[in-house]
Amino acid sequence: MRARRAGALLFVVAMVLPAAAQASPALELVAPDRKLTVGDRLTVRVNARGGAGLLWGEPKIECGPEARWSLVGKPAPVPDSEPPAWRVTLVPLAVGKLELPKISVPVRSRDGKQDLAVGTPVTVTVASVLPPDGKVKPAPLDDPVGAQGLPWEWAPPVALAAFPLVLLGLWWWLRRRRRTRSGGGVTRLAPLEELLEAVRRLEAQVGRVPPEEICDGLSGALRRFLERRTGRPALEMTSFEVRRMARERLWPEGIQRSLQEVLNVADAIRFARRRAADPTLAAAVRSAEGAAQELEAHLSRSAEAAGEGEMEGAA
Repeated sequence: MRARRAGALLFVVAMVLPAAAQASPALELVAPDRKLTVGDRLTVRVNARGGAGLLWGEPKIECGPEARWSLVGKPAPVPDSEPPAWRVTLVPLAVGKLELPKISVPVRSRDGKQDLAVGTPVTVTVASVLPPDGKVKPAPLDDPVGAQGLPWEWAPPVALAAFPLVLLGLWWWLRRRRRTRSGGGVTRLAPLEELLEAVRRLEAQVGRVPPEEICDGLSGALRRFLERRTGRPALEMTSFEVRRMARERLWPEGIQRSLQEVLNVADAIRFARRRAADPTLAAAVRSAEGAAQELEAHLSRSAEAAGEGEMEGAA
């Protein structure tokens, strides 16, 4: 009797095992039942079922465009598992009831390749890290790392390095103060004297330096004289603007003609790159000198006349 029962049991087992081995492959997702907050790590297990003799690939996790989950690392195979199983670590990025990401595994058989997905979705509840009332007390500040207070050990080396600089500054200040008290320093020449000095220097350089340098110095000296005597920005004016200023101020024709001759020669050599003989340059230098002297006399007479007119009006 017992022999018959044992034989019947073996027959049943022999029939069931091949059927189970040939069962359709499927995926099962197992998640631990525990409380989660945003940022906690959740390790789930993906188990393969059935599909004996199939080749299983690596699981694919689809977190979706909403980015409610983040995958940590790659799925790790569970050792000595047949059919295979994997551990997947996820991090929730939102609160509430969240459905775990879609997980699929590629399977290759004789008939071809297919992707198996977890059939039954799993939902977990994720809580916020903030208290229900939303009021959070700030954590106390940590103590600063490193030495506290003034690093006095650096004071002697810094003072030793700065001592020569302090002495140099003190010597410079005393020297400048002594020169100021003694009336030293550079004396600023009057506008006409400054121009005449520049003209003498340029006239001595004619024939020894390039004409362009002579014209640059002559144009700059003449414009500086006009700027100091009139208060207008002659150094920034073009030659046309200088001549227009002379006409607007009704300067004598001789002064206007001399200014035009000097500026024409200087512009032709500086900008048009024309050649000029030494006598032409010397004549332009002398014309600038004569124009400046005549203008100085004209402006002085105008100032005297204006002063006498004011005195008569006051009387």
